[in-house]
Amino acid sequence: MDIIQTGVAGLLSGARGTFATEKVRDDEALLDLLDLKGAPEEATFWRYLQGLGQMVYDASAFC
Repeated sequence: MDIIQTGVAGLLSGARGTFATEKVRDDEALLDLLDLKGAPEEATFWRYLQGLGQMVYDASAFC
């Protein structure tokens, strides 16, 4: 869930796309505010979103 939280926080703070987590990684105050020890790299966030998309696609095959 930390990956989604950092992505949303990055987008709300003005970052764009999957680079949203990079903005959070560089902002110690925002990490403290979110009570996080760190944020994932952009590539990790991208792979996580890809996995979520695949999970939704696979689940839709059963409908």
